[in-house]
Amino acid sequence: MIHVLFPLLASEGRPGPQLSRPEKTEFYEKVLRPAISELLPQDVGDWPPDYESEMFRAQKRTGRFSYQSKMLPAWAVPTLGDQLRSAIELNDVHWARGFVFLHTIRGTKHGTQHSTRVEAAAEALDEYLKEAKLPYHIVEDSRWWIDIGLEFTSDQQTCLQWTTLSHPHIVRHFLRIRSEHAERVTRIGSSKYARDIVSHLPAVSGCRIEPGVQAEGPYQAAYFQMYTTDKSLTYNPEGGHHGKAITMEAAMGQTQPAKFMEGLLRLYLSASEKNSSNARVEVRVPMEHAMSALLRINNQLIRRSLLGFTRLDWW
Repeated sequence: MIHVLFPLLASEGRPGPQLSRPEKTEFYEKVLRPAISELLPQDVGDWPPDYESEMFRAQKRTGRFSYQSKMLPAWAVPTLGDQLRSAIELNDVHWARGFVFLHTIRGTKHGTQHSTRVEAAAEALDEYLKEAKLPYHIVEDSRWWIDIGLEFTSDQQTCLQWTTLSHPHIVRHFLRIRSEHAERVTRIGSSKYARDIVSHLPAVSGCRIEPGVQAEGPYQAAYFQMYTTDKSLTYNPEGGHHGKAITMEAAMGQTQPAKFMEGLLRLYLSASEKNSSNARVEVRVPMEHAMSALLRINNQLIRRSLLGFTRLDWW
């Protein structure tokens, strides 16, 4: 995926990362379409004349939107950025100046697995870069970052969960930061720290630390999380939900129990017999640390930080 970021719009009070409707309108009508017109004059007739026209076309009768994609010939891609910048200056779209492209490669989780040896990490990284068609020299480029995961599993096939008290200790251990800083970034109420409590048990939770715990430590981590893999069985992003969800209207409908509830119960009962869950640590670091982060493990600390749950047939 390729994103366009506008650093001049960054502010504490901004509600989210998306452009507002007026900003989208101005960028499309004064920057993007003029750039395409200059770069591909024979194709611009296929582009909507203005932003509102595209919104009208994209909206379905249900109220949802179906946006279209536009293909560019390969030879035009290298000069697209220059054309966009020229249109920004020509039409004085001041807030868009200094924009940058962000390239992200997604959907490759578990694509390369390796042991915690440096040699194995180097081999896996080389395989990953070749698969993504990226040159190996970006390992030394600070503009490229990589997500690295470390997964723990139980030989007894129990469901592993992180303890809440373990968060500062795990953060300190894997990021190599001082104890006081680890305590500070995992303090409840911190805007950068969010806990994922398990089944209303405050002592059992994972966590996410964003945006950035790089104030200290050798790995310059920009993101860190501790979680478990049990949510993967119901993972299905839709309508603002990350997992399978049901509306109140469907849950309280005339047909009881709802088919959704029957399916969910069947999934949970089946998973309780056949599936365990692993515990994961993930960190986002500059590419130069791809072969060093998460390789040193304190086994005793990990054992003290995890709880194992198993099914008990008590009825």
